[in-house]
Amino acid sequence: IGCMKVLVILNDVNYDFDHIEQLLGTLDNFGFGSKIIVTTRDEQVLNANKVDEIYHLGEFNFNSTLELFK
Repeated sequence: IGCMKVLVILNDVNYDFDHIEQLLGTLDNFGFGSKIIVTTRDEQVLNANKVDEIYHLGEFNFNSTLELFK
């Protein structure tokens, strides 16, 4: 990927704290302005990987889930 600006989305990352680093390597591998979005149910995964921001998402109701899926 080199110095390209990329969007990477990792969904449902598990409890293995090294998982993100094993998949992506270091952040130096990506160009300026790249975004990496990680979803997980385990906040410790995010803390261990020193993320910039954590967004807590509440549980969706059925209609919201259906709208997101569409």
